[in-house]
Amino acid sequence: MKRGRKHKMLQPDMDVQGACEALREAVHDKPSGVLLTVKVGGVVIGYRRQTHITFRRREVFVKVPGYRIEDVSKAERERIMTAVLNVFIIPGAAMPQITAPEHVHDTMIVRQDYVPDIPVERSPGLVSIAGGWGK
Repeated sequence: MKRGRKHKMLQPDMDVQGACEALREAVHDKPSGVLLTVKVGGVVIGYRRQTHITFRRREVFVKVPGYRIEDVSKAERERIMTAVLNVFIIPGAAMPQITAPEHVHDTMIVRQDYVPDIPVERSPGLVSIAGGWGK
């Protein structure tokens, strides 16, 4: 047991996380740039991915219509953002950028650029002997 300051793990909002997972899968089959949204309680989550020549970008929009982002309690914001980051952020890629559009007080945008893994054949025509020597 740790002594001293109490440490707590951030817990996601499971309804938001489930909706985000479904949204990610739905956008996966769409062309680059298509924005889809889902509403969970009073929160609207939007997601799109964009394909550029050398990288891809994920953009997640978190909107609380009728409220200012800063009016949402810190605990509730943590639960929402933990769910969003769990689903959409790729560990090891560029650090995500979290911004608020100017003059739009009910929305946050999370952006992350990443380079997708693309399999490349390094030795064309190579025959594997992984099945054993005598086969």
